[in-house]
Amino acid sequence: MPYTNQSFYVAFRRRLIIGFSLLIALLIISLSWKIYTSYESDRKTARSQTRNFVQAMSAHVIGTLQSIDVSLASTADAIKALNVEAAPSRDAIRQLLVTSGRISDTGFWMIFIDAQGRGVAASNNLPINGVSYADRPYFSAHANGAETGLFIGAPDIGRVSKRRIFFLSRRVTSATGQFLGVIAAPVDASTFATVFANALFQPALSITLAHTDGKIIARAPKFDESFASNIAGSTLFKKLAAAPSGTYEGKSIVDGDTRVYSYKTIENMPLVVAVGMASQSWTEGLIDDLLVATIGLAVIVAVLFFSGNFALSSYRRLASSEGNQRRLNDELRTAKEELATSTKRTRMITDNLPALVAYIDSNERYVFHNSYYRHIKGIDVGTMLGKTMREVYCEEDYNLVKDEIAVAMTGQRVAFERSVMRDGVEGYYKFEYTPDFDAEGKVAGVYSMVTNITSMKRVQNQLVLLARIDTLTGLPNRTSLYDRLAEAIPRSRRNRSTLGCLYLDLDHFKQVNDTFGHAGGDDLLKQFGARLQACVRQTDMVARLAGDEFVVVIEGLDQPEGARCVAAKIIEAMQTPFVLAGVDRLITTSIGVAIADGQTDEADSLLRKADEALYRAKRRGKNVYKLYKAPGARIA
Repeated sequence: MPYTNQSFYVAFRRRLIIGFSLLIALLIISLSWKIYTSYESDRKTARSQTRNFVQAMSAHVIGTLQSIDVSLASTADAIKALNVEAAPSRDAIRQLLVTSGRISDTGFWMIFIDAQGRGVAASNNLPINGVSYADRPYFSAHANGAETGLFIGAPDIGRVSKRRIFFLSRRVTSATGQFLGVIAAPVDASTFATVFANALFQPALSITLAHTDGKIIARAPKFDESFASNIAGSTLFKKLAAAPSGTYEGKSIVDGDTRVYSYKTIENMPLVVAVGMASQSWTEGLIDDLLVATIGLAVIVAVLFFSGNFALSSYRRLASSEGNQRRLNDELRTAKEELATSTKRTRMITDNLPALVAYIDSNERYVFHNSYYRHIKGIDVGTMLGKTMREVYCEEDYNLVKDEIAVAMTGQRVAFERSVMRDGVEGYYKFEYTPDFDAEGKVAGVYSMVTNITSMKRVQNQLVLLARIDTLTGLPNRTSLYDRLAEAIPRSRRNRSTLGCLYLDLDHFKQVNDTFGHAGGDDLLKQFGARLQACVRQTDMVARLAGDEFVVVIEGLDQPEGARCVAAKIIEAMQTPFVLAGVDRLITTSIGVAIADGQTDEADSLLRKADEALYRAKRRGKNVYKLYKAPGARIA
């Protein structure tokens, strides 16, 4: 008798479609989430790298320009003492420029311009005598009194040198305040471009130093093409108008590439540093992942579609004719084999995903899991099916996720990251629980995916550490120093204790570089840093700012005298010669000591006081320490 009831056929088809749809949805969700998280991770890494890199480049620019400014200030004082009003010889001024200008450094030189704007002498023998500079901004700003401190000019081509340069300058006045002229330092912009080019660890990066008037000073790559280009209308300067530092995505005016940029204005200077990473460095991988995922998903959908159609046709023939029962049984068996093959292929895909993929029913029992669970110590993959999560995991591991599982069972999607300790080793994992709803809208179970993100976390932590440590000496860098002072100053106020700050540099460090080369200078800096650490307590901080400049932060002193004692101890420790390239060399240090006033001092003001005391120590013959005294106080 023919079998004509279609209700069983319709129910079977509905269940088959729902099951295949859920399986495809799980695959789409898994692949999409993996591709998305990989893309976002690369994007976030690019932002983090550019932020850390812009800090490092800013520190280099600050250190270089501050060093040049020290030479400018000291030379201005020396010219003032030379009594330019008495018309000393041009050779005398040039000799002073050569002595103060460190002409061995080809990155910049020194020139003196008289009060009428005429060139007098240059430290590198450029024929500037009588050349008019009265129209140059770095002269007119000082001549009309608009600028009394350090002036940093926009990029330009040197009038005599014909080099790509920008100027640092200071006003020179007599003891009576009369304007004597301008001492200027033309800085070769290519030296910054060379440093930037050497720092590019991948071709997708770009580093730019620009003046806040909108012109590029140095850039890597494409320094020659971009020098003095006006980018005032770029996205960078639009962002700069809103915040002095930040991160954004935009297109470069120079080469048209789209990049993730981090930028930072240099404090107290009309300069901005920007580091960009081209988006193609991660979008190319995204396109490849999408192509592979699309092809794989298409194959799976095709297999499921044909298997499902085959099962439906077999079942329909069974429902319509009892006479064809045997044949239909054979076809149904074939359909089951096809379905098993497609399931096997699906399992092969999930087993090769680098993640823990599973389906857990409403009783928290494992209905499906991939073989990646074999990487988890203490789990028997062969006996997982049918067991609850509490039975599979140890009680401690289950307690880490039981609250989130409970939330997912209420119908909410849950995603979170958590650290897990195994055999004394900390690992980081990303957990994702997606609820599965039945035809009535009730939660039937949860799709689970757990990804090991330990490597990514370690890379992120390493990048953060590198941004805070001086790579040459291993000491804390300028960023770490400012963080420490930001904590130490308020703490000393609360505890009513004394906070001391020592500012040091090496006496005659340039002679070491001239004699032993930069490798010898680097070796001296490392030895000097090690001796400093040996002279202070473990609770004190020794940090390197730039070049041969170091700072020591001493907390918890009962009396200011304690800071003097530490300074004297350091002076004494440096009396033992350093061994450089097998040669004993006596290198001394000068120290400026400042004590936080407990009320108004912040990091910058405390360091400025210590730096002023260091300047006094240098003027007093070096190899000594001097304590900062407030203006008007009697100086011993």
